[in-house]
Parts: sequence; C-alpha cells; structure tokens
Amino acid sequence: MNAAKNGKRFPTRLLLTAVVPALLLCAVLFVLKQRSVRPTPDAPTTVPADTAIAAEKTTLPPTPEVGTGQNGTPVFSLTLDAFIDGFNAYYRREHPQPYLLAGPGWSRYTVDRAPHGQGRTVIYEFSRDRESRAMPTVSVYVPEGDERIAEVTLNFDDHSFTPALFGEYRELCRCALRLFFPGMDDENADALIREQIAFADAHILPDTQWYGADAVPQTVYIDNDAAVYPYFAAGDLLRICIVPLDGETLAQFDFNGQ
Repeated sequence: MNAAKNGKRFPTRLLLTAVVPALLLCAVLFVLKQRSVRPTPDAPTTVPADTAIAAEKTTLPPTPEVGTGQNGTPVFSLTLDAFIDGFNAYYRREHPQPYLLAGPGWSRYTVDRAPHGQGRTVIYEFSRDRESRAMPTVSVYVPEGDERIAEVTLNFDDHSFTPALFGEYRELCRCALRLFFPGMDDENADALIREQIAFADAHILPDTQWYGADAVPQTVYIDNDAAVYPYFAAGDLLRICIVPLDGETLAQFDFNGQ
C-alpha cells in the first residue's frame, strides 16, 4: 500500500523507516524529561514559614495553675504558645496534624478591658479560614504587658450553621476543656458542651449585650480554679468561655437562680 504526499506516491516502507524512529526518539526524550522533574518519594517537603504548623506534641500537658497577672487580673500559667501545644496534644489523639498554627498564624487586636480583666488586653484569634465568618474561631485573651492567658473563648457563628462546622466547633470545645480540666474525660466534656450550648440557646441575650467588658455569665461550671460558661447574644457569636478563678472573678458571676 502506498501513501501520497504532494501529488507523488511514496512506498509506505520508506515512510515507516523515517517516521517511526523519530516518534520513538520523541517518546524517549519525553520520558527522560519527566524523570528529571519528578520528585523522589523520599524528598523532603518544605512548608512556607507563614503557614508552618505548631510543633507536634504527643505528651499531654500538666494542669494549668492560676496566678495573678498585670493589674491584678487572674491568669492561667500558660502562654499562647503553651496553649497551642497543649490544645494540639489533645486534638492530635484523633487527627494526624495539629489544628492550631503557631503564634504568627493568629490575628490580634487590643481592647481597653476584657470581661474579666482589669486593664488593656491583647486578644489573639485563630481561624482555619479568615475569609469565612462561618468557621469556628478560638480567642485567647492576654493582659497587655504579660504573656499568661486570662481567658479562652471558643466561638461559633450560629447564623451560618452547618452540621460539619458545628461538629468541628464541638471538637474544639472538647480539646480546650480537656486542657483546662484534665480530670474530665471525653464523654463528660461532650456532655458539658451539650449542656452549655443548650442553656445558651434557651437564654439568648438581647443584641445590646454582645460579649465585651460588661458581659456577665448566666450559669457557670466550676472545677477547682477554673470556670466555663456559655454566652450568646442575638446577632453575636455563640461562645464557650474558660476563665481562671479567684475571689473577685467569682463575685462577678450572677447565677440568676441557676
């Protein structure tokens, strides 16, 4: 059989003799190029500094103690970095990677006074996606001029509810509770979270009482030197708040018969 080109006829054999070697050469060059750019299985992966995750911790941290910080504000014996490590230690029991990034991965701002503070307070906030208001967030309150934590809140935008995100939020609450109440197991932590969220849903505060310096808990769970309570005002985030206790803080709590 012959093939035609430019009006002339050429034996197919000649075409095969010229074309097939050229195609084979192209195929060999392509394979060699692919091998030159394909990473080896054992090649290390470099994580950019701005997205580096917190150091992996497999040893669970000791129980935080309570002391007095700047301006007489009660504080836990944890810095932000220590909180991140302790939180991730509990989170990594069920996940291969930590949840919280190291400190530079957090946003921060300063307020004149926090709900349980006596002076200016730096608030650090973490979200897996800062562009999405629907994501659960973790807030850590640190008195200005100090490094120790005065409060932690776990926050959820109930107005953007999805079952998956709400499940993630409850898991964050459980990790935080286990860190500050290490004698509490997962089952008891989950039960307390359900109880606190149910209370918040049944006692939604007016939109004039968003969480801030004048926030007063309606119900409080207390264990030794730490307390946890829910806070939910119309139009604001649902919060589970964890604070260290001293006599003055305890006096701030108004149980309203609860």
